[in-house]
Amino acid sequence: GVAHHFEPRGAPRSAFSGFFSGNCAVGGRTATPAGRSPSHVARATVRWLQQTPTELVNTARMNYSARQLAQTAQPIVDIALDCGLNNLSHFYALFR
Repeated sequence: GVAHHFEPRGAPRSAFSGFFSGNCAVGGRTATPAGRSPSHVARATVRWLQQTPTELVNTARMNYSARQLAQTAQPIVDIALDCGLNNLSHFYALFR
């Protein structure tokens, strides 16, 4: 069967790979350029967008995945990797 955890193969294959890669929880990468703390950015995101930063990124990941599945013949494993998700079970759970 397909391993639940797998290593990315080579360089990113899409323009979105860099955006989706890494931990999607709000950290210094998002908060520092805004001049705010990570917790402030998280609270503001929920207040104004009614989603946590993680939910926001996961929604973008799944929208991208749905488009790729509908418009390409790319394997699901490759689409999951393009989205920065190395755990196929987690990808399937998010995609439901």
